[in-house]
Amino acid sequence: EYGGEEMAVAFTPTTPEQIVSRHFKQLVKLWEAELAGRDEASMRSAAARREAATFQQCRRHMKPFFRQLKARTMPLEILSTMTDITQHMSTRNYVKAHDAYILCAIGNAPWPMGITGTGVHERQGRQHIRESKVAHVMNDETQRKYLQSVKRLMTFAQRALPPTGPSMMVS
Repeated sequence: EYGGEEMAVAFTPTTPEQIVSRHFKQLVKLWEAELAGRDEASMRSAAARREAATFQQCRRHMKPFFRQLKARTMPLEILSTMTDITQHMSTRNYVKAHDAYILCAIGNAPWPMGITGTGVHERQGRQHIRESKVAHVMNDETQRKYLQSVKRLMTFAQRALPPTGPSMMVS
């Protein structure tokens, strides 16, 4: 379970893990409430069934994310990115939240696809492409799944909690 309203009154998050966990759990609940609040006719449509299936998959993939936050075992680079995303989403600046997500997911590597042998001669600084700045978070299947779910929650939040201006939205 993702906690209840009684938890919201009695508990104030203090650590980054608690803040991130609270934020994403609230988004999961909001999405669940939106899906539950639809009428019977709209629930039968193919798009509604697809959205419900996407939500169930998202919720399932977020469980390891919440477990890592609770046990405080989340990798530091992912936790710091999730903290940034949470801060930007709380101010409804979805462009900056999206930028932070992209930086976490693919990094800022010059060749994120892994292409390193582009010529006959090694150029100066080429070894750095192989060693650093490559996002290893997508190599782990569990992390890849919950990062994809984080992106789905970001997209949902942008629709459910729109920003004040169009410049703060990702199209």
